[in-house]
Amino acid sequence: MINLDNCNLDLMDITYNVDSEIFKKFVAPHYNPSDEPVAICVGATSPDEGTVLKEFHKQEYGKDVKIAACNIRDSPGPLFYRLNPYDYLMFNIFQGDARTSYPYLSALEEFNALKEGKGFDLAYIRNPDLVSLSDWEAIFLSTVENLSNEGIAITLIREDDTQKYSRLLRLLNDRRVVPVFSGETGMSFLEDSESDFLIENFHHTLGIFKKPEGFR
Repeated sequence: MINLDNCNLDLMDITYNVDSEIFKKFVAPHYNPSDEPVAICVGATSPDEGTVLKEFHKQEYGKDVKIAACNIRDSPGPLFYRLNPYDYLMFNIFQGDARTSYPYLSALEEFNALKEGKGFDLAYIRNPDLVSLSDWEAIFLSTVENLSNEGIAITLIREDDTQKYSRLLRLLNDRRVVPVFSGETGMSFLEDSESDFLIENFHHTLGIFKKPEGFR
């Protein structure tokens, strides 16, 4: 847990730091990036998602990574007006439709990685809203389909969404997509006693997926 008492970091910095720790502790044991890794943030809502991936690859593997981002709504959130680290952006109702192959194939082509046996080394789906499980089933299936043979897809689930996440896992299991890791991270925020400020637990559960052999 992270205590907010006497903390000089703003909320975005704190969130970034927790994401980074989760990647180091949970993701690294399951991840073996290629020599020229490519990644995608699916349903991205903040440039900090890309920053976490950039720093993770640099610190843990000494590698530069090219990162695409696509949304699943009509337009990006206001945080995208900040300087962002993405190499390729797809943000409109058509290009950002992560239920389809378009955003993945478009980014792979942009990164000169659209070739046999190649795909994304890493895909990041952070805090999906899971309102429409049929849509999210399609998004997760498209994401996994466009991984490389050694690639992984990662999702961070809010505490309030864990029951819906369990239902999503059952849907994905019917398509042979099962997590290689799924569990609580044990990382959250403590209440700031001075301000009575309590942050929703955005980091409650982590899922890591790989593409099943012969998938699609």
